[in-house]
This record gives sequence, C-alpha cells and structure tokens, in this order.
Amino acid sequence: MATIKDIYDADTTGQSRSLNYRFTVDSLDDPLLLSLIELNKKQNKVWRNNCIRSRTISKSVYPHKVVTMSRGPRVAAVKRHLGINKLNDRIRRMFDQNLPRKYATSFDVYVQPDNAQWHKMNDWIESKIKDRKNWLKIKKLENDIFNIEYMDSIVGAGFKV
Repeated sequence: MATIKDIYDADTTGQSRSLNYRFTVDSLDDPLLLSLIELNKKQNKVWRNNCIRSRTISKSVYPHKVVTMSRGPRVAAVKRHLGINKLNDRIRRMFDQNLPRKYATSFDVYVQPDNAQWHKMNDWIESKIKDRKNWLKIKKLENDIFNIEYMDSIVGAGFKV
C-alpha cells in the first residue's frame, strides 16, 4: 500500500524538497499508482483534444507525466549485481544516481510537466499543417531519414554496427 511521506525537511524552513513528489509505493502494481497513471492519461487526452480543436497552446497549461524513482539500499544492490563482497570506492558508488528497479525496495512517485509532449504539440501548431496525423507521419519519415543518414555516417567512418 502507498505511504505518503512527510516531504518537508525539519532542518529547513518548511520548504518542500520537491513540489513534484506525491507519495511512495512498495510496488509498481500499487492501486494508488495505477489510478494516478490512469487519471494522468485521461487529463493529457483532454489537454491534447483541446489543443487540437483550438489549434492553440498555452505556456501556463502543460501535460504531465508520472515518474517513479527507485529507492533502496544501493551498496547491497551493487554487491548483488556484481556478485562480489569487497567493493572499492568507485564501484560502490555505481548505483548512486540510478538504482535499477529490480533492486528497489520502494518507489517514490512524482508528477512532472511533460515538456516533450508540449513541444511536440507546439511544433504541430506552428507547422500550419492542418491534419495532425499527416504531420506525425511526416515527422516519423524525417526521423527515419535522419537515422539512416546517421547509420551511413557511422559505417562510412569505419565503425561496425
């Protein structure tokens, strides 16, 4: 079951560590997390439909995404991951920034503005192409062409793929 932690540090003046933090769950199958994800999808769909219908976008209203951060004992996770007991200082810091989900004991849940989705919608609105589906097809083709040219440049430089 989800636990809502106290997000205020005692040593500060009551300032929140993160305005995006919502709660902590023990598993990614937690009903509270799944309902938040579902609610977020519905809200983003309403946002997208409003933008498509009006062909305008506001900088004050963003779509959001639900993000989880793995929490748990990091040094023990490194030992399990590598299968060794003695660690040097460099190796023991291996999971300091990103603990793999399979070693997590809990997950912090954050709701953040989805800038990528906002910019994608803004690019479509500024493109003057009326049909969004055609615009998405054009963007996919441009991306495919870029990837082909990039792979050709790597192979041409002597790298093996």
